[in-house]
Amino acid sequence: IERQEEATAVMLLAEELEKLGIPNAPRPCGWYILVKTFIRPEKVGSVVLPDRVRDADQFQSIGALVIGVGPDAYIGPRFEHSGRWCKPGDWVVVPRYEGFPFSFRGIPMQMLPDDKVIAVIGDPTDVEPTYHIPRV
Repeated sequence: IERQEEATAVMLLAEELEKLGIPNAPRPCGWYILVKTFIRPEKVGSVVLPDRVRDADQFQSIGALVIGVGPDAYIGPRFEHSGRWCKPGDWVVVPRYEGFPFSFRGIPMQMLPDDKVIAVIGDPTDVEPTYHIPRV
């Protein structure tokens, strides 16, 4: 990821956040990454999702939009060969129940350490958590 690509992504993302009513999102410090938790739309195809299903996404969703990357993220010997894993504007997969979840102006967000990003994806609707049910 080139620095000029990141600057363009930050600018485009700022425009989108302003449309959502959150023009001044928190800035991550240190090695933290700020992500906006993906919440499924009210309707998927012809199926209307109950509010309780969408509400659970705030805590169980594994898809997230990168809003900001702290100044110390992806710096150091662990990242010498791989570089930055994601940039603002990327959709990523993150572990459930990791990081620090909070609501900013009613928008569910999380602060995550830089090494908690699992993958960069194109569409957050392509992934959803699976639940391991142990065999008895």
